[in-house]
Amino acid sequence: MLRRRAMTTDTHDPVRIPAGQARALRERPRRARSVPLRSAWDRAVVDFCAAWDLSRAERVILALTLRTPTRHLDMLVRELLVEAGGLALETARPDEAAWCYATCELVTSDLGDLPSWDDITMERPLLDALVPPAVQGRGPESLVWWCVRLVPASRDEAPDPARRRVTAAVLYLAVAVARALTADDEKSRERAGILAALGVVVARRARDTAAAAG
Repeated sequence: MLRRRAMTTDTHDPVRIPAGQARALRERPRRARSVPLRSAWDRAVVDFCAAWDLSRAERVILALTLRTPTRHLDMLVRELLVEAGGLALETARPDEAAWCYATCELVTSDLGDLPSWDDITMERPLLDALVPPAVQGRGPESLVWWCVRLVPASRDEAPDPARRRVTAAVLYLAVAVARALTADDEKSRERAGILAALGVVVARRARDTAAAAG
């Protein structure tokens, strides 16, 4: 008759942990979950939202738009050009307003059949007056960083010069967006969407400021 093996904890629990080691494991502090660091772009967008006093809902919408800038691109570009045209009218810039409205019709009616930039470009004297010093001589990618760093008023800037600067910035953004859109490649379209999304925010606030100033 075979002797039955005694059923003990030692024979049926091969992963049993000694009491002292188990107590040490229980007392070991849990490692905090790491929080991903914000990129320079994310921080710039947060600062942009704070500078232009965006509501929580506006911040959410902007964040979603910036993640997919080519989605509803025609609507984004149309909104910026219309807002820029309205701002131009309110600040006695009829030529720039006419360009914004005419360009809006030409570039947003059919994204599959866009005109060339040479056919719709703004007249050189008007365009030269709008180019910000910060982007002169720089590549297209620098426009995005310049735009996200726009503020309503810089330190020690008087209200009137600030309004003129922001108005010129909005109009220049309208030109930059139309130019990027007519380049008709994926990278340029993405840039157009980002600039349009940020530009609409600036244009709306600029129009509110212009209306308040009378």
